Amino acid sequence: MKNLEKFGIDRNFLISGAIALVAVAVILVIFKDSTTRFTFVMPVFAGFIFYNILTSKDLDKEDDAEEKSKSAAKGKK
Repeated sequence: MKNLEKFGIDRNFLISGAIALVAVAVILVIFKDSTTRFTFVMPVFAGFIFYNILTSKDLDKEDDAEEKSKSAAKGKK
């Protein structure tokens, strides 16, 4: 897992990606019609993206907090 941390990939992202991959593979094997495949695959990808948006860290908030702490430290000098 250290290699994944180096790239900023957390365990939740990896697990949800694996679940989405299995779901898409099952859908592609079960359904032969391309329209039906598309109808079932797109919500899987949308759920995967939505889940990762909700569980990812907000980097902008961290940057704002760092800037505020730096400006407060400069004001004390």
